[in-house]
Amino acid sequence: MSYQFSNVETSGRTKYFPLEITRVARNQSGGIDVDEEISRFVFLTTYNESFEATWTTNDSNFGALNKTFRYSQTNRKLTLSFKLPARNVADSKENLEFCQKLARLTYGKYYTDENNINVFSTPSYNYQGALFDIRLNFGNLIRNENIYITDYSFTPNFDAGIFEYSATPVTTENGTTPLGQLKDSLFAEGSSDLPETSYTSHGELGKVYPKEVEVNLTMTILHDYKLGFGGPNRPGEPLKWAENRNRDWPHGTGPTYPVLEYMTEDGSGVSEPEISDQWGNLEIEDSEDEVPEGIDEVQTLEGTQQTKGEDVNYTINEYGEVVLQ
Repeated sequence: MSYQFSNVETSGRTKYFPLEITRVARNQSGGIDVDEEISRFVFLTTYNESFEATWTTNDSNFGALNKTFRYSQTNRKLTLSFKLPARNVADSKENLEFCQKLARLTYGKYYTDENNINVFSTPSYNYQGALFDIRLNFGNLIRNENIYITDYSFTPNFDAGIFEYSATPVTTENGTTPLGQLKDSLFAEGSSDLPETSYTSHGELGKVYPKEVEVNLTMTILHDYKLGFGGPNRPGEPLKWAENRNRDWPHGTGPTYPVLEYMTEDGSGVSEPEISDQWGNLEIEDSEDEVPEGIDEVQTLEGTQQTKGEDVNYTINEYGEVVLQ
């Protein structure tokens, strides 16, 4: 990860997770190599996922109560909005570089054909294809998913201010130096003479370094693994989830909550209620209520529990528990 203000980076590494985007490429052996990786701890403002199922309908037969519905596919889309605040000039520069790389991911791939010279006497510039080699990670919400970016916007918040250019002369042992250039040099050297919080001006005339930018991303997720129920990964198990890498999909719940049984590879995990009939009604077995000592059999009758030989009054407390009177 590139430079980020120390307080933000420390807090992020101990309590949060970064937004990670990776460009990958297939090697000759069929494996995946990482071409480029960018990551940043972001201040999330909007997170929205949509699963759009496409169905087709045919004209209903004469006398049929319903039309014929056929499932086609499901498209998963993701919208992210986040802010990137900057505490100093270096932080702002890294934010801009991160946004610059995001902007490039909205373009396709091209190649230069040296054997094909165009009318301008230069090699032709040919379209090679769209960018379908982008991987996204964002904690347990998005885990190494193949995406392409459909919309990207970048908005500097000028109300928050910018880091100013400074040509104020400063006398040093090497002579007179503009203040902004001096701070640039000291930070690049990692000098202790310039704390992070003091790098608030720069020496690059004409450059704008905003103190905050807002980013909006819209992406479509391309699944490169099997989804749905049944299929070749689940022979003889049509009610099991096809993606059988022993993880909760789409949002991993982590070690606190075991993987649901129908998503496991080997059948371990949390059991689900079984299907009881052809209509898909769930059969849930009721556990027998524990009978208080001295009471042989309990049957609930509108505020009265009837036992062998006597009636017992009861109330229900704020936790939904039955309290005998």
